[in-house]
Order: sequence, then C-alpha cells, then structure tokens
Amino acid sequence: MDGTVRWDFRDPWWLVYLGLATLLGAAIGAPGTAWLSTVSVLLAVALGVWRPATSTVWSAALALLLLTATVVGVLTGERAVESAALSSAAALAHAAVIALPVGLAALVGRRRRHRRQGWELARAVAAEESARAESALVRERSAMAGEIHDHLGHRLTLLTVQVGQLTLDPELPESAQGALRQVREGLAEAAGELGATVQLLTQGGMPTREPADASPAEVVERARSVGVRVEADLPVGWDEGLSPPARAAVVRVLSEGLANAAKHAPGQVVHVTVSRDDAAVTLDLANRPAEEAQAVFPASSGHGLRSLRHRVALLGGDLTVLGGDRFVVRASVPVDAVPGPEARTIGGVEEVLRSQRAADADTRRAGRLAWLVPTVLAGGAVVLTAGFFLYLTVASTLPPADFARLEVGMSQERAEQILPPVEMVEAPRKALPEPAGATCRYYEEAVSLFVREDVFRVCLADGVVVSVDTIRAGAGS
Repeated sequence: MDGTVRWDFRDPWWLVYLGLATLLGAAIGAPGTAWLSTVSVLLAVALGVWRPATSTVWSAALALLLLTATVVGVLTGERAVESAALSSAAALAHAAVIALPVGLAALVGRRRRHRRQGWELARAVAAEESARAESALVRERSAMAGEIHDHLGHRLTLLTVQVGQLTLDPELPESAQGALRQVREGLAEAAGELGATVQLLTQGGMPTREPADASPAEVVERARSVGVRVEADLPVGWDEGLSPPARAAVVRVLSEGLANAAKHAPGQVVHVTVSRDDAAVTLDLANRPAEEAQAVFPASSGHGLRSLRHRVALLGGDLTVLGGDRFVVRASVPVDAVPGPEARTIGGVEEVLRSQRAADADTRRAGRLAWLVPTVLAGGAVVLTAGFFLYLTVASTLPPADFARLEVGMSQERAEQILPPVEMVEAPRKALPEPAGATCRYYEEAVSLFVREDVFRVCLADGVVVSVDTIRAGAGS
C-alpha cells in the first residue's frame, strides 16, 4: 500500500522494513517468543504510519516475513510440515494486524490531501471566474471606447475644423480671432485627452505610455511645488532597461503615493527610495501619519491603493501597505514586466482538475486497499490453516487393513512403507503410556473432521516396531 513518502530500493530505509520483517518472522516461527513478535508488530505499525513505504517494499517485506517464519518453524518445530504451515499462517495473520492500522492511517492522509485539492480547485475556479469577469469588463470598455471615438471624437474633430476655418475669416476682428484660436486649442487638448482616455479603456487600465508623460523627477518636483516635503533617493539610471509597463507602474505608484501623503499627512516628510537588482525594481514611500489630518480630510476609500495593487499584480509584482508609526507603501515590479491576466499567476482550472481527479482516484484506491489488504492477509491465514488442517486429516488416515499388516518386531523401514506421510492433529498422546525410549506415531482409522474415530498408535525404538495399539474413540488425550 503506497504512502505519502515514496521510497524505492535506492533508499536505505527499506533495510529497516526488511529487518523488521525478518525479526518478526523469526519470533513467529520460534516457540516461546510471543513478546518479541508483539514488539515487532508495534514497531512495524509505528514505522508504517510514520514513514510509509512503496508497495514494492511492503511486498518484499511480506515475502521475507513468510520465508523467515516458515524456515524458523521447520528448524525449531517437532514436526516440520505442521510447524511450517502453522508458522506461515501466523505470519499472514500478523501481517493483517499490521496492514489494518497502516492502511487506515494512509487513508486518513489521503483524505486530508483530497480536501486540500478541493480548496485549490475552488480557488482556481474563483480565479478563472475573476479572469472571465475581467475579460467581459475589457470587452465592455472596448465597446465604450468605440462609441466614444466614433461619436464624441468625431464631433470634437469636426468642431475643431470648423473653428479653425472661422479663424481664417478676414472680416472677423483680431480679438475675436484670438478668442477662436484659444477655443480651437482647447478643443484640440480635449480631443487629445479623449484619445488618451480611449487608449486607457481599450487597454484595460494598463497603458504602455508613461502617466502624463512624466518622469519620476518631474513627479517629485511637482509634489514639492504644492508644498509636499519630499526627500528622494533616486539613483542615476535606475530606470534604464526597464520595460515601459514596469516604468509606468513605478511612476504611477510614486504619483499616487505622494498625492496620498499630501492629503492624509500634510507637513510630514515623505521619504522616497528606489532600489533595483537584476530581477525587480522596488519603490518605497514612507512617512509619519499626521493626527490632525483626520479632522481635515475624510477617510480614504482605498480605491487608489486597490487600483495600484491591481496594476502591479497584472505585471507579476507586489504592492504592500504597512501602518503603525510609519506609513509605508512598497511596490516591487519585475524589470521586464509585461501585462498579463491574473489567472495565470494562480494556475489553470484544467491543471487543478486533473490533480483533483488523480487525488480522487488515489483516495478511492487507498480506501479499497485499507480494507482489502488486511482482509486478504487474514483470509489467507484462515485458508492456509484450514487447508493444512484438512490435508493433515486426510493424509494421516491409516486404513484398518494397512494397520493389520503392522507387527511388533517389524523393521522401521518396512513399517514406514505402510504408514501415512504425516501424523494426525491433536493426537491422544496421554491415552496410553508410551514405552520407554520409544517414539510413538498416531493415525486415525478414517477421515474425521468433527467426530473422533479410532486412533492407531505405532511406537518405534532402535529401528523396529515395539508397540502397536488401538485407542478407541472418546478415550482421553
């Protein structure tokens, strides 16, 4: 039965399994070592639960257990065949005792992993739904941008052309022409701003141009011009080699962070630090909060920070906000970042579904093995014991005609040609006293599974038959 930890024969831990199997087999086969077999079973269960092995290691351990128990049983038992069969049956029974708790522990572990897979699937489905919703939002934005461009944009263009034509009319006074030129410039600026808005809509809020075409230094100077105290550490060339989306995101975070500081912490110094390595560029904005700001400005809605976090996440970066004595906004963006859907960072649903199906199959298999393996082992022990008992009952039968051929003084060699190959089970050895120095063998008159028949006793000593007796059915054992 497979476990969480996958082992093969290249891992030295399998030696511990085989060593325990050998120890348990020897304890089962040797008489008077019940305590050792109990200790071995407990150790095997603990090891199987703590560090489950592969089915290959379990199979090898079971084979070694049966082999060791059988060999030790043959070497230490009084009757080799009977001892070998009983030792093998006991080995299977002990294996079933080990397999049951180990299988249940493996099943519990798989069910836990199954639940984790379920939560992962739920998260992946939620991520895909979010991506689908964002895709729908992008389509809506594109449709809106098309409507704005086709209608309002065209109207502004026509109005700009018409006003431009009026400025060329020589009959208008110079003052009117100047006013019309100003109107024309305003319309041109409005048309340009409208085009930028359309670009933002069609690109889903991720423009490739820099916000307001401003550099980080210009953003800092603009903030200082309105009274924000900024201490900036912007290394020379920090933005060289940055992808346009990465640079735009950093400038956007800088602009939004300084605006928030001006609104919520007036008079406080904002420390701006930019650091960069081969993988990412990191921007830190830190300032102390102003208590009086809470009475002047309303609480922030948080929309700006959510928008920034979303923008940075689309680039594969991360934005964190820390409160306390110092309010810190930290943005980290890959230097080669390009926009991408959020769902890609979480993993596709199809991959999680495949993993979920594999986990389902693994859990079902573990559930089957948890009861099937102990049942098969215990059933094997029962079948082996019952089969051996039936074999002994049949093979130890000595027909009366053959028993009549045995005589006192007959050589052991001739007697063994007549006697069955094995003795009966649970022979009545105490029914008659055995001759001194003799070895007695017991055989039933006929096959009897549940009712005792007459028993024939043949005693041998010094290579000859010294006693031939009949023990009637019902005599004491």
